Order: sequence, then C-alpha cells, then structure tokens
Amino acid sequence: FGDVVGRNYSELIFTPASTPSSSSTSSSSSSSSSSSPTTTNTTPTTALCLDQYVHYHPNHLCIIGLATNHAALQSDSTIKQVTYRDSGPSGISMLDMKLSGKKKAGAVKVRTTTILCDILMEDGTSYEAAACIEGSLIEVNPRIVKNPQLLTTDPKYAGFIAIIQQPKDQRLKRDLAACRSSVVGKKILWIK
Repeated sequence: FGDVVGRNYSELIFTPASTPSSSSTSSSSSSSSSSSPTTTNTTPTTALCLDQYVHYHPNHLCIIGLATNHAALQSDSTIKQVTYRDSGPSGISMLDMKLSGKKKAGAVKVRTTTILCDILMEDGTSYEAAACIEGSLIEVNPRIVKNPQLLTTDPKYAGFIAIIQQPKDQRLKRDLAACRSSVVGKKILWIK
C-alpha cells in the first residue's frame, strides 16, 4: 500500500522558469565573436537545481517542499536558518497567520512566484522557496524554523514548507501543467 503521501498524493516537480546560468547562456550565445569571452560569460555554465515538489491531492490541497535534487539539499554546507517572509502589505509573518472557518478566512493569497521563505546555508548562500502554485496559503511549517535540518533529513514529511489550497477552477490545471511528474510515464488524471 505504501505510505500516505504515496497513496493519496501525486508528486510533481516544479522547476523555476529562469536560473542564473540560463540567462548567461542566452546572452553569451547572442554576443558577437569580437566580444571578449571573459566579459560575456561571468556566471558558471552549470545551473543550480532549484526544483521543488508539489504533492497534489484530488481535493486541491497541495503540499510544497524542496525536491531531493534541490541545490540546498545537495550542498556540502548545512542549513543554518529558515525564515518565512511577511505576508503582503499587512506585514504579518506567515508564521503568525490566523485562519478561521470552513473557507479559511484570513489565508494569504499566493501566486506561483510568491517567495514563501528564505533558506540560509552555513557558507552564506541563500535560497528562496516559491509557492509554485496559485491559491490560499493554509499552513506553513514552524518546525523547520526551530529545526532547519528537517529539510535535509525528512524533506517530504516533517520538512515540508507549506500547504496551499487551490480553488476548484482552471488555475489548478494551468499551474500543474508547469510541473512535471516525478514518475516517468505517470499521467495526471484531471477530475471534472
């Protein structure tokens, strides 16, 4: 039967649209041959993998976290600190959200590019974790603030970043179309 997540959720991988090296490769390929090679390509040619997972449930709850091949999890440096961002113009921390009722009044509305938290490594490197999908932010994980190592030791369960509720409309199909299945050949079945 497998575990609860394996039985009830479809794991999808969200890859950010742009990475530092993809922008440098496009600028170096469009440069003329007379340009100096040292000034056109100042960033490394290998891209950082900033993949995040989206565990999608048919009831439109989505669990967001770092994929196992994310640069923060593959780094030799350990995770020092996780800091959630403030939620919009109100300035309330995402950790201090108060939700009420069946429709989750007080939930923060997020877009695919909304940055949920910053992950700071011991070597000073910082990574941003995005929402990946559009919807209402239902819950963030305070355990990873107290114990950032949960992101590396248990990224799919105790080390999740957020839970987002998607509205039951076409936005879900659009957002999940930007993700890819983590299982080769697995087909996403849409519920009408």
